[in-house]
Amino acid sequence: MQAGQDEISRLLRQVRRQVQLSGSDPARFVLSTRDKNLETIARLELNRNDVKMVLSELSLEDYCSGPSPDHQVAGEVWVFGKIIQGLPIYIKFKLNDSRDAAGVRVLSFHVAEESLNHPFRSAAQD
Repeated sequence: MQAGQDEISRLLRQVRRQVQLSGSDPARFVLSTRDKNLETIARLELNRNDVKMVLSELSLEDYCSGPSPDHQVAGEVWVFGKIIQGLPIYIKFKLNDSRDAAGVRVLSFHVAEESLNHPFRSAAQD
């Protein structure tokens, strides 16, 4: 499913807010420790704060797809793609803004295994 620009902009504002709040409440930012994610983060010489910064800097042009149902846990997932150090990085996350469990859960942060579609990116940016 493809979201509209306004919905994506709202999502990105919420993501930035949750990342900001994670400074005082680390539970608001969860990074999956899947091997693929850890290998990519190590390869790029990033740390947890760098990944948080990448999420905070996502833009409409980085959007690929979502919201889509999460097939493992209730909720919706979003997919973005960003070039980091010359590599296309696949970023999939969930945003939970309920009062008891607010935060961002990064499910994937690894080198893209397939070409990513960016519906709001002009051809000149690719």
